[in-house]
Amino acid sequence: MLNDIARPIAPTSVRFIPPMKLAFVRARGPYAQSVGKAWQQMFEWLDGRGHMTCTVRGYGLAHDDPQKTLSSQIRYDAAVQIPQTWEAADETLVHLKTFTGGSYTTQRYVGPYAQAGRMISQTRRDVLPRNGLAFDPSRPILCIYHSDPRVVGPQGQETDVCLPIMMDQRSKPRD
Repeated sequence: MLNDIARPIAPTSVRFIPPMKLAFVRARGPYAQSVGKAWQQMFEWLDGRGHMTCTVRGYGLAHDDPQKTLSSQIRYDAAVQIPQTWEAADETLVHLKTFTGGSYTTQRYVGPYAQAGRMISQTRRDVLPRNGLAFDPSRPILCIYHSDPRVVGPQGQETDVCLPIMMDQRSKPRD
């Protein structure tokens, strides 16, 4: 169905995403299972500690290529910027990390968050080579979620799919 497919709503851009301090929950396993598990734990923490009203967006960090990593070892982090209501006790429930940032291609999509894998594949396959860019496997793929999926239905969910990039050494510089 057309409504079940996420579609780009803005042109792809290259931008520097600055480092940011994140609170995160990690889940392991195939992304089809680990994403939901990590976000369920994240929402439980946000709601249970009263942080949900401070959270504007979510960040999903996909660390591993499922084509090259054992499915049981795939790592996914559900993350939010550290809420203003943070207390020391929160660190017993979630972990802290600094997302290093860097150069990323960014493409905004609207549609089901469950389509993130397809969005990532499409961007990686079509956008990077066309622009003389290569995927940087040393950094995670980042999805920035702009809608609370408990409030916004699948057709209205907005996601920025951000792929870490570097110059493709095989491409020739443009004059």
